[in-house]
Amino acid sequence: MRRRTALITALCALVALVGVTAAIVWGAATHPDAKPTVSASPSPSPTATAVALPQVAAVEGAVADWQLAPRTAVAEVGPEVGDAADGKIALVVDAPTVDAPIRVAQITAPVVDGTTYDVSARVRLLAEKPTAVDAALEVGATAIALPALDASWTEITGTVTVSGTSELSIALRVDAPVTGLAIDDIVVAEKKGANVVPNASFENVTFAHRVVNTSLLMRTETALLSVVLTPGEATWTITRGDGTSGSDPVVSDGSVTSDGSVATIPVSALGQGYYILHLADAAGVLTTAPFAIVDGEVSNADDRFGVSVHVENALYDAAARYTRSVGGAEIRNDVLWRRNEKVAGQYDWDPVYADGFDKMHQNGIKVLGIVNYGNKLYSNTDKVPDNPEALAAYGRYAAAIVQRFDLVGVEVYNEFNHARFNTSNCGTAPECYVPLLEAVHTSVKAVDPAMPIVAGATALYDGPWFDGLWQAGGMAYTDVVSYHPYLLTEQQLGETIDQSFESMRTHAGDVRPVWISELGNPSVPGWNTVAVQASSVLKMYAVTLGHGAQKMFWYDLVNDSDDPAKAMESNAGLFYFPTDGVAALTPKPSGFVYAMMTRALSGRAAQPLTAPIAEGAMSFDFGTGVNKRTVAFSTTGAPIEASVASSRPLDVLTLDGAVTTVSPVRGQVSVTVPVDGVIISEHREGDAH
Repeated sequence: MRRRTALITALCALVALVGVTAAIVWGAATHPDAKPTVSASPSPSPTATAVALPQVAAVEGAVADWQLAPRTAVAEVGPEVGDAADGKIALVVDAPTVDAPIRVAQITAPVVDGTTYDVSARVRLLAEKPTAVDAALEVGATAIALPALDASWTEITGTVTVSGTSELSIALRVDAPVTGLAIDDIVVAEKKGANVVPNASFENVTFAHRVVNTSLLMRTETALLSVVLTPGEATWTITRGDGTSGSDPVVSDGSVTSDGSVATIPVSALGQGYYILHLADAAGVLTTAPFAIVDGEVSNADDRFGVSVHVENALYDAAARYTRSVGGAEIRNDVLWRRNEKVAGQYDWDPVYADGFDKMHQNGIKVLGIVNYGNKLYSNTDKVPDNPEALAAYGRYAAAIVQRFDLVGVEVYNEFNHARFNTSNCGTAPECYVPLLEAVHTSVKAVDPAMPIVAGATALYDGPWFDGLWQAGGMAYTDVVSYHPYLLTEQQLGETIDQSFESMRTHAGDVRPVWISELGNPSVPGWNTVAVQASSVLKMYAVTLGHGAQKMFWYDLVNDSDDPAKAMESNAGLFYFPTDGVAALTPKPSGFVYAMMTRALSGRAAQPLTAPIAEGAMSFDFGTGVNKRTVAFSTTGAPIEASVASSRPLDVLTLDGAVTTVSPVRGQVSVTVPVDGVIISEHREGDAH
């Protein structure tokens, strides 16, 4: 259940809508007293024949005249370039979560009282076959329901007779989750008269960047780059590689003539891979933008895949968008006590959390909220609650977080065992942690008995500390165990997870699920290349999930600096620091691998550990039968050959995005297993990877 103290945001308004029993949020009708009547006559539903998906790009730009719902109320609504019904631009909506019917876009048009107008618009859905759409085009106080839609443009029509007003509200309303719903060419006109709708085809858009895609991690079927350039001829080349070798091969080049408005560069034919755009406009302005293409749609439906974010930082304003683009289903973030309770007993939620977490909710992403740290209202430190009053208040604060936000769990403190975060008089011993754990457990379970209490969150895996926690009775207040097992080889990482389960059995006589709530591997010259970091994504998830961890949160989503030589937080991301002239954050090779991995493993449960597919390799199976995926990598420092029993051809996906199909010989398939890793699956014709 969504936990909210207010619906959507202070901008949301509840209004009565004739013909709609549910409340409409965000935008009320401009003139609720208007009484038009609408006769809906949508065109026939599209046929069941599969329709090719269009090459399109959602773009960052301000649409003139229209009011668009904020991202705290709907995941995405904005201009879309490519294959528009009229002109170059349409309006597109992505709404993975819809709490109540919402007007995602609305405008007011001038009309003449007593006049009858014809109404039409063209709509489509990013779907190959007709799919039901629970949405409507509102004209005044009634609505034209959308028919089942596919990727071809379908016209909807109606008529309206205006009574008692000189202005007519027009809105696109969405009643249920939808992805890739586009609308264009909205017409409200008298017979043979002029269209009264301002910016009816969404062509009037103001752009602030040169590369204007909202995401540069795209799917093969629809991939398109959208650019806004100085008028004249621009030239571009696209190279394949990570951009660090200085000799990445050119895979595409060309020119585009710009009239100063939006233009496009086709990239769908490049196929799955990691690329870099090198763009020079007519004024000689150079722009470099890494981008990636993944075969098929990436889903964030699998809750094993999470990332760490910092919504307190403006860099993470669109963190929900980027988390969803790589298939992240959950995020981990502080909910700093001192920022939300500045008056004792009063919770005034800092907008960075209220807005940041609401954006996550709209994108179908849940939050692992860290109850951090202390509060000087109750003690002399803002680090650790250190007296009974502070402990009780800490517990109440945790319960308030649960009631306000859409959580997957509450994590009790961050790295309590690390002196950097814990300067309390009691110290870092597990006995000092138990009172915090008990306070949170008591208060949270009183308001939500099912909410997981996540204990530990230790710096590294501190075996003696956890032994002591269980000996001190901490298991009684623990639903999930978490820790941050950095600086380990893949072999050591697996052994550490096994050890954590054994510690629980030995010292508490019971076990709890394990969540690796923080783990990553930064790209830093002299330490790790971006390619090594990318391979760490696949290896760490395979090892942690394969050894029984229930979830893992990659640290972290975005590089916090544009200096590649800075360590850890500055270069640990799946996306680079913002690039001048580029609207979207550009993906690192690690982000590309994360997206391929989530697509390949989503919905496939980790299987019991078996012998590796070859000596000198580690391998982990996800799913069974024809749906099985095997992640394998060499631990020898060099590629090795593995012989896999199979009577059918196998597809081998390498981390550059290439897929090689290998046929069996006498029931065995020979597979090269590199150090970076591969994902092996049974070959099926037409399957995307």
